[in-house]
Order: sequence, then C-alpha cells, then structure tokens
Amino acid sequence: MVGPMPAHAVPMADSILSENAPPKPPRRGLWRLSPMASMDGASLRTLGHFGSVGFEMAIFVVLGVKAGAWADERYGTKGFALLGLALGLFAGFRSLYQLAKKLRAREGGDA
Repeated sequence: MVGPMPAHAVPMADSILSENAPPKPPRRGLWRLSPMASMDGASLRTLGHFGSVGFEMAIFVVLGVKAGAWADERYGTKGFALLGLALGLFAGFRSLYQLAKKLRAREGGDA
C-alpha cells in the first residue's frame, strides 16, 4: 500500500492543475520567427502526414530498385530494377492518394 502524499507536493500539483496557474513565458530565439510557431495541432499533424508521404515514397522507390537489382543479379536479367522502380513509384503515389482521400473525408468533403 502506498503511503500518503507528502504535504509539499500537493500545492505544486494544485497550482499546475488550477486555472490560476501562471501563463507560460513566450518562446524565445528563432522559434518565434518560425511559421510553425503560429500553427495549431491540426495543421502540424497535416504537415507531418505530407512529410511522411515523401519519406514513404523514397523508401518504396529505394526498396523497389534494390529488390529489382537483386533479382537482376540473381537471375542474370536486366529489367527487374526498372520494374522495382515502377512498383515503388506506384506504391508511393498510392500512399499519397490514400492520404488525400483521408484528409478530404476529415474535412467533410467527398471521399
């Protein structure tokens, strides 16, 4: 069984959770000059989704080309690397399409 909370911890917890807590100081340095300083959570989330699509596209293309180059080397052919590139691009654009569809549905538009 856990003992009682120390008396000195209670006022601090109350001041953090109360509505009368002091306001946070403004951010300093280059952060306040950044366009992201004025963005809300939903905007940053959307920006993160688009950043992840670029990352996914790069990963899909690199993995497709590497798998194709491996198949070309293993079977002595010359076409799987190009096929891997095409499949990687297709997978990347499919990911972009799914994200756009999800964002449009979230905004209340047609899906």
